[in-house]
Amino acid sequence: MTFQFRGDDDVYLYIDGVLVLDLGGIHGICQGHVNFSTGIVRRQSDTTSGVVEDVSLYQRYVDAGIADQFE
Repeated sequence: MTFQFRGDDDVYLYIDGVLVLDLGGIHGICQGHVNFSTGIVRRQSDTTSGVVEDVSLYQRYVDAGIADQFE
């Protein structure tokens, strides 16, 4: 299962109160993908054609200080 977004609006995806995907701020069109099978979160900008951020869901929980709640 995946969540995908592409656009120039601000999108903030929270799971269990943890900010998983942040597409906020001043930007042109960007893409965000969360692959729940692999646990990969990817944020990509169309203007640079490169991956801006590639991180795991688990790392997001670690960053939030609640890695023990990751399932």
